[in-house]
Amino acid sequence: MKILLVSLGEHPAPGGVDTYIRMVEKALTARGHDVNLLCYSNINMLPPESLTKIKNYHDLLNKQLDGKVPKMLINLELQRFAHKEMMSYFDLTSYDVIHSQSGITSRVAKEVYPNIPLVGTIHSCLFTESLYEGWAQNSTEAELFRRYDYFAVNYPDKVISISSIQDENMVTIPKEKHEIVYNAIDIERFNPNQKSKGIVRIATSGLLVYRKGYDLLLKALAQLRDLNDEYELSIFGNGPEYEKLLSYSIQNKLPVTFHGYIERERLISELGNYDIFIQPSRTEPFGYSVTEAMASGCVPICSKVGGLQDQVIHLYNGLLFEPGNVRQLSDSIRLLIKNKDLRNKMREKALEVVKQKFSLSVFGERLENIYSSLI
Repeated sequence: MKILLVSLGEHPAPGGVDTYIRMVEKALTARGHDVNLLCYSNINMLPPESLTKIKNYHDLLNKQLDGKVPKMLINLELQRFAHKEMMSYFDLTSYDVIHSQSGITSRVAKEVYPNIPLVGTIHSCLFTESLYEGWAQNSTEAELFRRYDYFAVNYPDKVISISSIQDENMVTIPKEKHEIVYNAIDIERFNPNQKSKGIVRIATSGLLVYRKGYDLLLKALAQLRDLNDEYELSIFGNGPEYEKLLSYSIQNKLPVTFHGYIERERLISELGNYDIFIQPSRTEPFGYSVTEAMASGCVPICSKVGGLQDQVIHLYNGLLFEPGNVRQLSDSIRLLIKNKDLRNKMREKALEVVKQKFSLSVFGERLENIYSSLI
């Protein structure tokens, strides 16, 4: 098959959508398929007259909507217009399937190429995301983003969810077109090293934003001052919450090191040296970082939200705590720091779960079957 992936924004880029695209490419190429990507990075391949149209449309949006709607909404509408220009300019009729990564690109693909089977993966609920990311200041503004969630559900012929746990704000997906396909990782790239016999090493990684819940993690550690000599926490990532988190850590004398953003390859090599990985998110569609941590031999402690519940089975291959519950998180950390045997048992189960549920071979086969059913 010849498959076209379509995504908003530029790629490569940090984040789960980019990782998803790379895993789709790798899994399907290994199965003999031809996979290509169309994204905003391709805009410079358009002729000057198309670029002028896009610029003029951007100017019009700013003139009519600036100050009246969230700025992100203007950006998304610009992306919709630009992707329609690209998909209209390039001849994509040779593709057997288009696999879209957003509601906007799903709408554009179906409008321009209505006869090519369309699969759409839902990576997040934009209504919810707009509130957590600060694009919308209230639920009224967030409703403006919900239309893109409708696009993501209504335009594709098949809709893929990356988790069995749906965001309560997400538009209902009709059963006849709904498929659940867990995200995957290239397990062979990870090295679950033998863990150290000394101090317990804990890691977390991601964009330092409110929805990721790193403030909750530091508050939990503040309740474990009696264990300060028994563990250390490394935070990999950067973001708008950095200064606040650093200040709290220093004030409370926590054994925490902020490493900032590091390249993906280096992070993968680093994770194998840690015992525990914590994902304290307030919301999380899937959580690639947890999958990668388990493949590296870390025991996960995660909030009981979204796709984290598809990855972590409480007291089997890790621990779950109620979202926002600092006391439960603190107790979970204490339990694993003090119980090496439990850590070792969960570590082995975590490695088994990754191989059984999140391998590229399983991922590729599921996607291949979905595409084939539409052709």
